[in-house]
Amino acid sequence: MSEVKPILTIVSPCFNEIENIKDCYEEVKRIFETEPLNQYEREHIIVDDFSTDGTREVLIDLAKNDHKIKVIFNARNFGVYRSSYQGLKYMTGSIVVPMLPVDLQDPPEFINQMLKKKLETGSSIVYGMRYEREESFIMQQVRKLYYVLLDKSSSIKIPRYAGEFQVVERWVIDEVIKEPDYYPFLRGKIAAITSDSVGMHYTWKKRKKGKTKHGLLKLYDQGINGLISTSILP
Repeated sequence: MSEVKPILTIVSPCFNEIENIKDCYEEVKRIFETEPLNQYEREHIIVDDFSTDGTREVLIDLAKNDHKIKVIFNARNFGVYRSSYQGLKYMTGSIVVPMLPVDLQDPPEFINQMLKKKLETGSSIVYGMRYEREESFIMQQVRKLYYVLLDKSSSIKIPRYAGEFQVVERWVIDEVIKEPDYYPFLRGKIAAITSDSVGMHYTWKKRKKGKTKHGLLKLYDQGINGLISTSILP
């Protein structure tokens, strides 16, 4: 009788990522063959944010041929944070990666390192810290300034340079999604549940294929949402 492995869930939001979706699928599948992820069953939840470039058709084919893939199709474009939040409602894993966008700028292989750290320390959360980024100097400085502002103004302790690329125990996510949230600021909601966490530095990669869907207005919108969600300062 084969051993029953615990499930680890990865949630991936995507929008018009026809050039990246198969690469992301294959990369996630590959890392589950290496230590320590090979101790877990793979559950990959991909939330399509109303793509119009053929991404949806590719996802249907992937799901037909791999029962470890779950696909959610949004009825309209809700944005990356709402999409990830929606995907978390369908998780079955005991450990969860709340957000791994399919553009592969957050390197999937780093999940193994975060999981290893979690198993060594017993922490409820291991979060990736995007201190180094493969982008322009100006954008790096703008982001660092935002992290400092968020850190100084927030009523909860949000780890500086941390995003939603984390390895999190199921009970934390259960608490996060317990209440409805129109525009969830995931990293803030996770940090509000527990301080039993540890961070690890990694390099946020330059996009290899396709174009970013996050222009300046969307980045501004997401940044303001983070401040409003965690602080009375605005």
